[in-house]
Order: sequence, then C-alpha cells, then structure tokens
Amino acid sequence: KTYGALNSDKNNVILLPTFYTGTHKRNEGFFGANRAINPEKHFIISINLFGNGLSTSPSNADKKQRGSKFPTITLWDNIKCQHELLTKNFDIEKIALVTGWSMAGCQSYQWAAQYPDMVEAILPFCASAKTSEHNYVFLEGVKAALCADPIWNNGNYSSPPIEGLKAFGRVYAGWAFSQSFFREKKYKELGFKNVEELLIDWENDHVNNWDANNLLTKLLTWQQNDISKGPIYNNNFIEALNRIKADDKIKEFVNYTFSIIKKNKPHLTAAAFTYGREDVIPEIFIKIIKELDPKNKKYSNLKYYLDRHIEIDGDTHGPLALEMMHELCGDDINKWTEALKVGEHALQYRIKLWDSIKEKIELKNKVIGKLKKQVKHTISQPQII
Repeated sequence: KTYGALNSDKNNVILLPTFYTGTHKRNEGFFGANRAINPEKHFIISINLFGNGLSTSPSNADKKQRGSKFPTITLWDNIKCQHELLTKNFDIEKIALVTGWSMAGCQSYQWAAQYPDMVEAILPFCASAKTSEHNYVFLEGVKAALCADPIWNNGNYSSPPIEGLKAFGRVYAGWAFSQSFFREKKYKELGFKNVEELLIDWENDHVNNWDANNLLTKLLTWQQNDISKGPIYNNNFIEALNRIKADDKIKEFVNYTFSIIKKNKPHLTAAAFTYGREDVIPEIFIKIIKELDPKNKKYSNLKYYLDRHIEIDGDTHGPLALEMMHELCGDDINKWTEALKVGEHALQYRIKLWDSIKEKIELKNKVIGKLKKQVKHTISQPQII
C-alpha cells in the first residue's frame, strides 16, 4: 500500500518493508502527520513480505506450491521483487530511505547491499545484516514449539495446529520483551494485569492472525538472512557490507567497535561500551534538554527519549557498566591502562561520528534556507501578464 504522493522529482520515496508478524496495516504505526515519516511530505511504500499471508504465501499460493510445497524464499528474492515493483510500476530510480524494525530492518540492509546506487539512506532498528547463530537458535526454539503439535503433520494439516500456534506465541513472548520489561511489570502499561494475560494475548494473536506454514516460511527466510547471499557477492559478507553507501565516519566508528570485539578481551569490549557511551550519555543529554524550549511541543517526543536515557543510563546502565569494569579489571594495572586507552579512542570515534552528523544537518539547513529565500524572492517579484 502507498501513502502520500510521489513528487515531480521522485525524490521523496520512503520504503517500509514489513516485519516478521507485520503487515502494511501494522506498519502504519511508524508514520503520521507531524512525524519524521510524514505522508504529507513523503511517498511511503509499505510492501508485505512474502509469506505474510497478503503477498504470495503458503496459504494463498497456487495449488502446486501451497502449504508444505511452498518454496524457500530469501531476502534476496523479496528485495528483487520489491525492486521490480518500484522501478516498473512507479518508475522510481532513487529511494530516500528504507527503514523498519526486525525483519523489516534486515530488508533495509539487503536493499542497501543489493541496490547500493538506488538507496540513499537506511534506518534499520533491532535488525542485522546477517542472522547470528544465537538468533538462529531462538528461531529454532519457536519453530520446534509449533511443529511439536501433531496436527501440524509436516505442514500438511487440514485444520490449524492450534496448540502449536499457542506454544509458538508463548515462547516468542519471552524473546520479544526485555528482562527489565518483565522486572518493571511494563506489561501493565499495555493493559495486562499479569504475565499470564500477556501470554494469552500472544497465543490469541498467533491463532487468530497467522497460518502455521506462513510463519515457518518467513522464519526460514529470517534464518537465511545474509546480505552477501546471491549472485553479486557470493557469500563475501565484508564485501557486501563495504558496498553499502554510508558516511566514512560511520564506517570508521563501526569498524573500530568491531575491531575491539574481535580482540576477544572482555575488559576492552566493556571499556568501549562504558567509557565510549554509558558513562557520558546522561551528562550530554542533560545539557541538550536544558537548551530545549519547554513550551515547544515539537520537541516533546525528543525530550521523552532523552529523559528516558538519562534515567536508564544514569541510574542503572551507567553504574552497572562501571561496576562491570571493576570486576573485569580488578587490581590489574595493565588491564586498566588498556581499558582507558580503548575508552579514549572510542570517544574520539564517537565525536567524529557526531561531528559528521552535525555537519550534514547544518548543510541541509543551509540548503533549505537558500530555497526558502529563493521562493520568497520569486513571490515578491511583480508579474506582468
């Protein structure tokens, strides 16, 4: 489904693929008037993932491919077809942004690697360019819960495997939310009196809204997620990552982070995290909030976001991170020296990253300012008809 209008330059396209249990309808929560993604400004294209019951799926495919006979679908296949849709149906050559959560975010990575010259920016959240082994095992767990229902019958069921779908939902709920979500009983803010009510809601959602083979088809797509799969990169993951067009400072920041992780020294990884982020974020955000106009409702969501980070990082994550550093380094002077050096470098890379973002914002504001002046000048000129 599309929202908004494609402008004459065709440069206001925002693509929203769907997440694992998502549809174009559920994607509508990601945009709206006066929000960053705004149908009054942008041409939003929300494309349903193969297997979600709306696009071609085991539940609605031709008889020869229906149910258990449905073929394996990769993200490469999905993005290839999405590309066909955008280029042939809308004659679109550039996408301003591909964004999404979970599997939708995975698709944004796939888009950027598969069609790097077409995608100007991506914003994946809670997503990966390649499914990790840990993520793979989690998916095996929910899959096993569903397939344990004898009614599933290797995908050849005549009626829905209700108990399997319920089990799938219950197991998934334990992964969908964080430990703090349950510890702080955040489910009550969603209208549930207790955990059991939340689990029953997850059961009902999967029983009432999802076909078992559809879920398993998308699950297999997710497990095989890897932007280097396909004829372009031939499983060379690093090459695929490098083809994604991103600011050099972003790449430097990410590369440094992973270079520390690859050293396989916990005190260094913890140092980059603690001194490069957790210990400095609250103070920075407090200064930003002090400069915000409290009467301007435009910043209300931003203020909420910053306040939440100040609270969590300042009161919980920060102190825990510092405690972690003391446990990892102990009385070892060499470890402390290495850790502080990594922390310093992590901060330097983060500053370069933020400076680069700041420069781009300032450049954009200059361009917008010039355009406004040109429009104002044009309007003020007398016209002879």
